[in-house]
Amino acid sequence: MAEPAGIFIEFDSDEKNIVRLLNHKFEPATYNKKLGYYFTELLYKCNDEPSDIFIFNYDAKSKKCFIAYLLNHFEKQLIQPFDEVLKIVSELKNPETAYAMVSSTFPDVLEGYIITEEKIKQTNQKLPDEIVGHLLDKFWSFSENNNFPEPKKAINKRNYFDKTFKKYYKRFLVHMDMVEKPKKIALATKENPYFLFDNFYTYDNKVYEFKTYTNQKIVVPEADPLTFRNVAGIKADKKHVFCNKLSSNSPPKSITVNGFSKNNPNAIWEWEIEKGVDGSSFNYIKERCDTIFWRDNHSVFIMILRIFSITKTKHLLTPRLLGF
Repeated sequence: MAEPAGIFIEFDSDEKNIVRLLNHKFEPATYNKKLGYYFTELLYKCNDEPSDIFIFNYDAKSKKCFIAYLLNHFEKQLIQPFDEVLKIVSELKNPETAYAMVSSTFPDVLEGYIITEEKIKQTNQKLPDEIVGHLLDKFWSFSENNNFPEPKKAINKRNYFDKTFKKYYKRFLVHMDMVEKPKKIALATKENPYFLFDNFYTYDNKVYEFKTYTNQKIVVPEADPLTFRNVAGIKADKKHVFCNKLSSNSPPKSITVNGFSKNNPNAIWEWEIEKGVDGSSFNYIKERCDTIFWRDNHSVFIMILRIFSITKTKHLLTPRLLGF
């Protein structure tokens, strides 16, 4: 079919059954085998195909759920998994009769479905005009001047995506970030570094902090870009824990200007590996008053008065003895 076409579904449902629908086991999903993640995959693919549209909307007031998946280059096999989706919908929807259709936006209805309680009837007869018109009007109601927002904008719009679906999508993005992160790190260059978090970037398999106040680019020695992380203010990776300190040849970290103390823009900072700390198991415990506690598999570590250094305690100072 030359023009865009897809599937459009609307049915009545209680909110709890929407949650059950998204949590339903669904083998076609490549991640986590749940229907909610299959839907998130469809939305995610729309990033690469901006003309494709996926909508999963639930109106708590009317208790109506609307699902649409429009493909710019339609092929029936691309929506084949929806045969199973319709079966799940028939099991979880309210008793009212529901309708679905595979159609172009012209509209040219290719297939019509009448969904009753746990039954789906595919009809070769034309669906009533008011049903076809309603489904397409519902679809176009999510557009602005016949243009649909890209996924990263649509996911933040009010009354667009169901709130439970949004949670699924955000978890899926975290998963995809981990899947794609190694490729992006490998492609990073000095001219186009890969952003990690805060002021940390990577290229050439090294981690750098871009400290804007002092206009420094500081390498984090031996840091692994893939596992480099922030642990309650302390930086760690799969092997090491890193601490920030003034370089031995640095001027003072603060200066006095007009009677007030301020950070010295000429201070020279560097990162160093904190010896004897296991980065893979290093984790935050809790904060008490002016002291922060961390631990690895062997010891507990503390930071006092916000001084950016770690003091290793005796091995006997365990979380249990600290009262945690």
